[in-house]
This record gives sequence, C-alpha cells and structure tokens, in this order.
Amino acid sequence: MTLTRTNRTKIIRLASILFAATMVFAVAANAESGNTQHRGSLNIKAETVVQGTTLPPGEYEVRQIHTGQGDVVEFVRKYWNEAASEMVQAEEDQVISRVPVTEQPLNERPAHTKLELSADGKAVTALQIRHVPVDYIFEQASTQARNVASSNCVGAMQ
Repeated sequence: MTLTRTNRTKIIRLASILFAATMVFAVAANAESGNTQHRGSLNIKAETVVQGTTLPPGEYEVRQIHTGQGDVVEFVRKYWNEAASEMVQAEEDQVISRVPVTEQPLNERPAHTKLELSADGKAVTALQIRHVPVDYIFEQASTQARNVASSNCVGAMQ
C-alpha cells in the first residue's frame, strides 16, 4: 500500500505534534521534580513540635525544596484514602508542615535521616537527611545551641 502525498503530510504533522507534546510534558515533569532536591524517610515515635506545628507519631517523608522565598523542608505524611475508587490511587500524600531552613555543611554524610533536638530536648532545631552532607537548620532554631539527639525519632533507611 502506498501513501499519498496528503496522507504522508498528515502523518508527519501528527508525529510532529505528538513529539512536541511529549517534550512539553517531559520538561514540565522535570521542572516540577527539579524543585525537590533531597528526600528522606522519618519515623516519629512521639508527638513532636516543629516550628509550631505538631507532628503526630507516624511515618513521614521529608523533602528539601527550593522556593522563591528560600529553602524549606516539607514534612509529608502518607495515608490511605478509604474513599478512593478503584480508578484512583488510594495512597495519598498530605503535607503536614513546610518549615523554612538554612543550610549548614556537615563534615560527613549522616547514616540516617533524623531530627536534631535542643540541649534541653524540648525543641526540634534541625534536620539531617540520610547521605546529604547538610544540616537543615530551622529558622527560629538557628540562634539556639544544638545537640544531636533523636530520642523520639528513628531514621529509616532510604
């Protein structure tokens, strides 16, 4: 079967449109994921207050994100949406808190994702993400003395 000139032109146009659409979606997906730099998993075993937000016990994903106003760390909790239909993904993310941070280099990469507590153990002052040589210091905590302690947090391997 031979294609007529008109059919060939239509096929070439359709292929060009599909290619352009694919590139647009790829660039958009890359730009969205480009804002998130580092991620880690955190299991909080006791109710913990971070920058005025209470994080209930549970599994969290922590994400460092670059925004126009500076760097933030998101505390994201995964939950199972019982109301989801078979056509919709039942596991969903819920952003519990977004905390402004400043970065301070570390001499070595932490083996686990963990929260750092103040010397008195009452305030969360910073976050370390597994294998990232940076201490994410929470804005209000940057003036407080810090002590690496994680009595109520256990880092998950990720």
